[in-house]
Amino acid sequence: MHQGTWLDREHPEWLLSLPGSPNRLLNLGNEDARRWLTRHILGMIKREGIRVFRQDFNMDPLQYWRATDESDRQGMTEIRHIEGLYAFWDALLKRNEDLIIDNCASGGRRIDLETVSRSVALWRTDYQYFEPNGYQSHTYGISLYLPSTSTGSGYPETYSFRSSMNNGIVLAWNPYQPSIPSPWKLPFPVDQGEAFPEEDALRLISEFMRVRRLFFGDFYPLTPHSVTDDIWIAYQFHREDLRQGMVLAFRRHRCPTSTMSLKLKGLSPMHHYELLFEDGAREYFTADELAKGLDIEIGKSPGSLLITYRELP
Repeated sequence: MHQGTWLDREHPEWLLSLPGSPNRLLNLGNEDARRWLTRHILGMIKREGIRVFRQDFNMDPLQYWRATDESDRQGMTEIRHIEGLYAFWDALLKRNEDLIIDNCASGGRRIDLETVSRSVALWRTDYQYFEPNGYQSHTYGISLYLPSTSTGSGYPETYSFRSSMNNGIVLAWNPYQPSIPSPWKLPFPVDQGEAFPEEDALRLISEFMRVRRLFFGDFYPLTPHSVTDDIWIAYQFHREDLRQGMVLAFRRHRCPTSTMSLKLKGLSPMHHYELLFEDGAREYFTADELAKGLDIEIGKSPGSLLITYRELP
């Protein structure tokens, strides 16, 4: 909220403020304020036919909470505010069973056990927009406990796009401005004068749509994690219910080695698997062979490899 707006004029008792600042924070720990907000947003959802409610939060509330509490009651305003946030979301979901709450807060600053039980993070980070190696690390880390997130792609290039893939992906592509604007630089050369690669864009979208459901599977890291640019990083998603899965492997731009052996996880012993290399061949292995190690090669750096597999009858 801001000084002089309707809420500030009509209900200043609902707002938290700081001396000398025109910014206000709606106090969700105030039951009257929360009930008003709930009615207001529910009305908008019904009136406008909203199916995805995105709530962003781009301010630091801590100083407002602390300034409100006495010295022997520090933390109480914060606790009541967060309880109010959860109650607000619960009310929206109760009245709208098909509603999706998109949880954002300057990126993924509200990803906790309570929020993820009520929402999805369709923009999980504000980290250096579209920087692919960082996005790989994010997927590696967050997939250990959260099966559904999304981030963005700034350009339809294979390595970068695959680095951004998860259950969802935001396509921040501009076909009328094919160059890559700063600070969305990629760690490899792109001809700034070339036409927008429409065929690549359609191919990557199709690839994503084919594998999207596999991100809901069990997650297995296949390499150690590192944020350095001279390594391989690879991970696996396995859908036991579908008897299918995939491997995403990346050779970062300063990595000197072109080969890697990956030990696949979660496969059914004594079964055979068909592997489809998105950039090439179709091959067949036993579960035991894949558990011992699948040898792969990425000839260029940076480069990526997407492998999908299915269990044979």
